Amino acid sequence: MEARITFCGLRANLSLCFLQQVLSPEMSLATVRTYIWKKPEDLILNYRVVQSR
Repeated sequence: MEARITFCGLRANLSLCFLQQVLSPEMSLATVRTYIWKKPEDLILNYRVVQSR
């Protein structure tokens, strides 16, 4: 998943990652929990800044 955000006047492209896997923009949190995580514990999502091309 890659998203463009603006925070305090700065723009950045972000990728949403889970278990070192970049998530698709079409995936919901419920989809990740059902098909990828499959554990009762909380899941932790990470993000990273994508460098401009």
